[in-house]
Amino acid sequence: MSAVRAEVFVQAPPSPRTRGGWRLSNPGLWLVVALCALYFLFPIWAVAKFTLELPGKGWTLKAYVDVIKEGDVRHTFWLSVQIAFYTIILSLALMLWTVLWTMLKLPRLQPVVEFISILPYMVPPIAFVVGIAGVFRPAFPSFIASQWCLVFFYAVLAMPFTYRSLDAGLRAIDVRTLTEASRGLGAGWLQTIWRVVIPNLRSALLGATFLTVAVVLGEYTIASLLLITTFPVEVAKVNQQEIFGGPALGLLSMLVVALMFAVLGIFTRKRGGTNAAAAFV
Repeated sequence: MSAVRAEVFVQAPPSPRTRGGWRLSNPGLWLVVALCALYFLFPIWAVAKFTLELPGKGWTLKAYVDVIKEGDVRHTFWLSVQIAFYTIILSLALMLWTVLWTMLKLPRLQPVVEFISILPYMVPPIAFVVGIAGVFRPAFPSFIASQWCLVFFYAVLAMPFTYRSLDAGLRAIDVRTLTEASRGLGAGWLQTIWRVVIPNLRSALLGATFLTVAVVLGEYTIASLLLITTFPVEVAKVNQQEIFGGPALGLLSMLVVALMFAVLGIFTRKRGGTNAAAAFV
């Protein structure tokens, strides 16, 4: 009888100075991080200094206070918030059902749906707005003249972000087992989506929501060519008329979007260690 020798190898825990294969003490890594931070933060600092340090008045918030007091700015910002709200509802209602249905019932169509979802990347906004104006203006003039038509167009622009976020969220959980268990217990599809799928997709839904808001608050071409004054159009208008008001509005909108993504990062980090079953409960 041949003796079998068992060898036990104890793997040392990873060093706290390494994360994801990168050494935290690597000077090259810190150089890249510093250059990227300088590239992104220096323009923000320059705009903040330009709008906060007024000639002859020193450091003051006068530029921000004056521009916020303007009625058109508040009106257009509220309009963009409303458009973003309806765009989020439309995008999530369409894409959640589409991604879930193709993943569970039609997996062979997933490459086709994925290709369709990236089409807004391939079509320039200027070509998109000229095409939709040429098609809808003769047939539905009242629709294309309404400010709410932007909800449908922005839902198309946000489709790549919404699809990617929901697809990643559904792939991170065992959605097939969860839906089959819910259906086996007698729940309908709407009840399954509301009480089983959505609680497990809170981070993905929040990410899709914030990305859609960023699209709405940053889109200028479509609204401008359709002669609809949204918040980005008003920012461009103020930038042409006021030397300090335009940069102040741009910086405020950028800070709002950055704050939303910071909240998303904190929420995702807190949810990162949770289990799908725990979220289901």
